[in-house]
Amino acid sequence: MANKIRSTPFSDMLDSKTDCDTAEAYDVHTMMLRVLKQRVLLDVSISISICFHFTRRGYLNFKLHGFS
Repeated sequence: MANKIRSTPFSDMLDSKTDCDTAEAYDVHTMMLRVLKQRVLLDVSISISICFHFTRRGYLNFKLHGFS
């Protein structure tokens, strides 16, 4: 009887700990994915704006020098 009483909370504790660890790992994983997605979108938008800036600038220089 004493053995059963002592082992039950321990197994419950183990079960709840693994559930908690799994949920925590899942949260960290989704957070990392979200951050990675934001970084990729930020890099893409920066490169598009830089590209647009230089092409527009090149086009304006092209028109200013009278090549069109």
